Amino acid sequence: PKDVEESGWNFKDIVFPNHPYRLDFVMLPAASVTIELVDAEGKPLADYELCLKGDELYPASSVLECETTDAHGAATFADVPLKSYWFSLRAGRAEYKTEPVEFREAKQLRYRLIYDDVAGVLKAEVR
Repeated sequence: PKDVEESGWNFKDIVFPNHPYRLDFVMLPAASVTIELVDAEGKPLADYELCLKGDELYPASSVLECETTDAHGAATFADVPLKSYWFSLRAGRAEYKTEPVEFREAKQLRYRLIYDDVAGVLKAEVR
């Protein structure tokens, strides 16, 4: 692009089709999260879309990942970067979210999400 020096863009080079460019990157450790979504009475909630959101997401992203619960209210999020996120659930026009959850270790985690539609609350508990 013209006047790239004045643009304020922070890049090293432009990659064009059919012009090889070496790109080195490091894969960072990540967690895997299994969720059990239940109602206030502890009954599993099937076919609910749960999303994992946070303040530090990939460029041009508003959601890290979304999954739909199965017949047992279960869903799995794989390869979750080690940062802080919250779980989000939409019910009609309303969106409910948990308090932020800090993912600090690259291991398998289990959470129970309790959705209380009367109180309008989504709570995360470590399992």
